[in-house]
Amino acid sequence: MRIWYQSYVDYENGKTYWDRLRKHLEAVVDPGTRVDIKGITPHDSYAHALVEMRCAREVICNAVRAEREGYDAFVIGHFQDAGLYEARSAVGIPVVALGEASMLYSCQLGQRSGIVTINARYIPWFHHQITKYGLERRVTGVHAMQFEPGQILKAYEWHSDRRQDRGDGGETAAARGPRRKPRLRLRPAADRDPGRVPGPSQGAVTRGSLGPCSS
Repeated sequence: MRIWYQSYVDYENGKTYWDRLRKHLEAVVDPGTRVDIKGITPHDSYAHALVEMRCAREVICNAVRAEREGYDAFVIGHFQDAGLYEARSAVGIPVVALGEASMLYSCQLGQRSGIVTINARYIPWFHHQITKYGLERRVTGVHAMQFEPGQILKAYEWHSDRRQDRGDGGETAAARGPRRKPRLRLRPAADRDPGRVPGPSQGAVTRGSLGPCSS
């Protein structure tokens, strides 16, 4: 199986991000599945509806190209999902996108969820997505930081440079202190209530310390 993964940045401007994304995709796909990451030039570097519209046009054209080149599916690797429905209407292969897929998956994890986006200008766009997907009562909040997409790409590069500067560990273990590892704790059977149905965060398996980015 061949999957076209449509990024909204190109390799020239998102090299570190692409390299990490490629490793992640290679680690999660089934044997025999190949995911080809494709970019857009000029890339999405500024949070604005006009930029989304420009990128959506490229996405629609690339979905048609992917089908003609024999790809089995088309993935929009962009949470704003610009061009998703239009691309679906133009091709016969499956078209999925990060925003819609993530919101629908979150419905399996809890009754209500929220979105934290990188820029306040995306808030109206996300509310439009939420309404279009019929999830107004499930995705109940959208909050924003204040970054541009291009700044997020620079953050990937900064983190990569920091790892290279540290080499094989950088500062001594004594200086940085012990590192806490993520862990899962199994509750003893005697502590479980057989008549109680566990919720998302109260199952027989409970989450330990998973770091600041866990959810």
